[in-house]
Amino acid sequence: MPPLPPYVGAARIYVKGSSTAGGPAFGTRFFVRKSDVTALTTVDMADLATAWGATGTTNPISALLASQTTSWNWTSATITDLGVSGMQTMVSFTQTGTVSSASHPPQVSVCLSWHAPLVHWRGGKPRNYIPGIPQSATLVTSLAQIQPSYAAALATAAVNLQTKAEAVPASSGTWQLGFISYFSGHALRPTPSFFHYNSVNVHQRLDSQRRRSGKESAFAFS
Repeated sequence: MPPLPPYVGAARIYVKGSSTAGGPAFGTRFFVRKSDVTALTTVDMADLATAWGATGTTNPISALLASQTTSWNWTSATITDLGVSGMQTMVSFTQTGTVSSASHPPQVSVCLSWHAPLVHWRGGKPRNYIPGIPQSATLVTSLAQIQPSYAAALATAAVNLQTKAEAVPASSGTWQLGFISYFSGHALRPTPSFFHYNSVNVHQRLDSQRRRSGKESAFAFS
């Protein structure tokens, strides 16, 4: 794969956590862009680090805690300027889920599926997979399906996350949470395109990304 071109004015935020119930650490990525598409400054990087590294409710990831069990902890955020500066910073913190319920295994997740106006994807849709899912969120009659009320609450939480992410101070313009498209028609775009999210859905089915189960080589075999 050819190297991805820089996108001036955008940053990737990789938030990582782990479960006290065992299993490997897991992370999920968010992308933000300055609305005026100007280069990130050291002040922008510091403000992003302050917000995404906070231990209180100003941290955007805190919006998800009411949908995650107490065994789940978000523990760090790595912020990378996707422009040409090469700036990157990592902050450590602890944000713990608040649901007192037994948790599904760490590889089990619920999918946030994001949407942007006037754009449709056949593949590579912008999604975030959220772990730390309480067993109480699933239907007794269909353990693969989550409660509609849980899905609705998580969708509301995702909107809250976006609101918090876009309220972070910027040196100019405002932050937008969205998705960067580097490819079109299987070809690399000369200039990446950014799509600002305007809604989100939660799939009413448990999901999994197999890599989150950890390497099979780490376990014995028969």
